[in-house]
Amino acid sequence: DGYILGMARVADHAGYMSNYFRWFGSPEDPFGWYYNLLALMTHVSDASLWMRLPDLAAGLVCWLLLSREVLPRLGPAVEASKPAYWAAAMVLLTAWMPFNNGLRPEGIIALGSLVTYVLIERSMRYSRLTPAALAVVTAAFTLGVQPTGLIAVAALVAGGRPMLRILVRRHRLVG
Repeated sequence: DGYILGMARVADHAGYMSNYFRWFGSPEDPFGWYYNLLALMTHVSDASLWMRLPDLAAGLVCWLLLSREVLPRLGPAVEASKPAYWAAAMVLLTAWMPFNNGLRPEGIIALGSLVTYVLIERSMRYSRLTPAALAVVTAAFTLGVQPTGLIAVAALVAGGRPMLRILVRRHRLVG
């Protein structure tokens, strides 16, 4: 956390988001919009609780998406099962607490990947391309967080063939 907080603190003085400790001040671009968000947050305060709010919000939104979108799509047996929801909550907490409660961007990447997946799934369910277009935007922003955000593009690749079918069907229908 100190490493990333140091980068956020130095950003104003350097004029850009520099990798202050590791690469002798080389810029983080084109990746790293999340670090710029943290740099903006240091203008308010650099208190630990304040700086960890983005990851907390990402965790809460991940749980809302899992419980409201992903688990119900697994079928009526899972949707009606309280143990399934408790198990999903425990797995999320078990993975989230040790890895995503700091300033590292993995929590934001997890959220972006999940949002991309949910939008692609929704696009396939309703045969609409607007959610797919939003999924492309979400995947692009997720990739912009850090190179490991490339995982969000995997949902786009996996949904590529169904999206192509929807596109061809809509083209025949609309012209």
